Amino acid sequence: NEPPPGGRRRKMRWLTVTGIVIATLIMLSWVKALADEAEPHGIGLKAPDFTLDTHDGKSLTLSRLEGKRGAVLVFFATWCPSCMAEVPNIKNFVEAAREKNVLVYGVNYKQPRRVVGKFVDSKEINYRVLLDADGAVATSYRVRGIPLVVGIDADGIVRYRAHHIPKDVEAFIKTLTAPLEEAAEARK
Repeated sequence: NEPPPGGRRRKMRWLTVTGIVIATLIMLSWVKALADEAEPHGIGLKAPDFTLDTHDGKSLTLSRLEGKRGAVLVFFATWCPSCMAEVPNIKNFVEAAREKNVLVYGVNYKQPRRVVGKFVDSKEINYRVLLDADGAVATSYRVRGIPLVVGIDADGIVRYRAHHIPKDVEAFIKTLTAPLEEAAEARK
């Protein structure tokens, strides 16, 4: 009882394709689960402190903003299409937050200063870009995918983590500046 010619090959091809599809679906669900799990990390906790050089030759120590301003960190790289697509939203947010005690910093992941400088010039970036040359800050913030937007309130507490600037900009600004408003009320 021999199988028809080519029947064995077709069956093997079908089994191989089915196995590949199942493996791909399992891998995609695992990657999505990791990404979903990574995003809430740190919300409600003190933001890890750091000092980084800026694209324009200065430096920033995050903890120096405590008690004075909220901060938004946007982890990105210039080779990342999703990061580049988010740039207009970030620039708009910078304008909305300009007079409201919130500073925005891009945190570039492992790219040379000259590459970052070209990006800043070509995209007319209106915020400072920090150089995470060795990726240590991204590691301390458990960045698993970029862009990653981290909102830190004026007390230095992480209040937001997502891959985009929130749609409700005013509510986001209020969340980041609430400690300043509470302190002002307490002094009255």
